[in-house]
Amino acid sequence: MSEILCGTVANLTDLTQDCDNIPVKGMESYAVVMDYADYSGGTITEANDIVSNIVLPLGGNEAVEAQVPPNYTKERFSSEKGDSGNSYYTHEIDLLIPNTAVGKKWAKNIGNGKFVVIAEKKAKGADKQDAFEILGADTGLEGTVISYDSDANDGYILVTIASPEARESKPPLTFFDTDYATTKAKIEALKVPTATTTGA
Repeated sequence: MSEILCGTVANLTDLTQDCDNIPVKGMESYAVVMDYADYSGGTITEANDIVSNIVLPLGGNEAVEAQVPPNYTKERFSSEKGDSGNSYYTHEIDLLIPNTAVGKKWAKNIGNGKFVVIAEKKAKGADKQDAFEILGADTGLEGTVISYDSDANDGYILVTIASPEARESKPPLTFFDTDYATTKAKIEALKVPTATTTGA
């Protein structure tokens, strides 16, 4: 049997135009941020670039929802060829954070850490199976741009979280299990701190 290589037609499925679900630009304001160490140390159920479950490690930090204005979150990804000839990706997301004491502390922490972000798209697919994307699953995202201008962005702090160079192996993963409600509930559950185990 011949070897199947990356980037061959053997790895492609039929891509047809879904006229009932034309792509819609833009993101929802819903974005959840978690520490990369917690994500990478957790139990991730993934098949064919679709994650169906995330269990963060016991005693880890909970995920935090970024409080951003409606319709502002902006997601991007791009690829470039590595020296090996394989494509590597940069994931990037912009968030607007309130210019408050809490918001500034949040921006400071983003600038000094490494994170994974789950973001919700406007274009969700026929059964909303494409609503949520996971950015930074391979190597984590870092705060690359944090800026504030009182005359720009309606007075909010602009925070850009991105891959350090092109280090992700693929575009953002899709997060989906069963239906939209089930998937959203699983993301919400990540915002609850995981309990620590105590010795006898």
